Amino acid sequence: MSEQERRNFSRIEYNAKVLIEQGEHKSVGSVIELSLNGVLIDSKSKLDRNQPVDIQIIIDEFSPAIHLKAEIVHHQEQQYGLRTLEIDIDSMLQLRAIISMHNDNPDEIHRESDALWKTKVEEKELEEEKTHIKALNEELEKAKAENSPCVEIIN
Repeated sequence: MSEQERRNFSRIEYNAKVLIEQGEHKSVGSVIELSLNGVLIDSKSKLDRNQPVDIQIIIDEFSPAIHLKAEIVHHQEQQYGLRTLEIDIDSMLQLRAIISMHNDNPDEIHRESDALWKTKVEEKELEEEKTHIKALNEELEKAKAENSPCVEIIN
């Protein structure tokens, strides 16, 4: 996703505790900003930019945590910009409600969530298509190696 696309999501300043898990490493940090597509966190722990992180955003003692898997897209000192890779529906609805409450234009948040949903669906469909094409290519290579008669028809 380009810098411009990332900036198309409304951001809100938000103060909450975040539990961070990356591989075997677990740590605690704090949320600085939230958007539908990611979160800016502060963490004293050094995180590996090449590995995804699982985070839980602790809203308060009465609300369930927001769970998501994210990739680190930028890092400066103790701040890490995370882009959401996976989020369950309950967490997404809770996140959208929080951002809507802190935004003057709830319709804008609705449009952003629709656009994000469409993008995620398209990304998943593209990945499934790539997997299917890869499987077909592997079958073709196997058939070629076995001198299968169907290879001659295809060629």
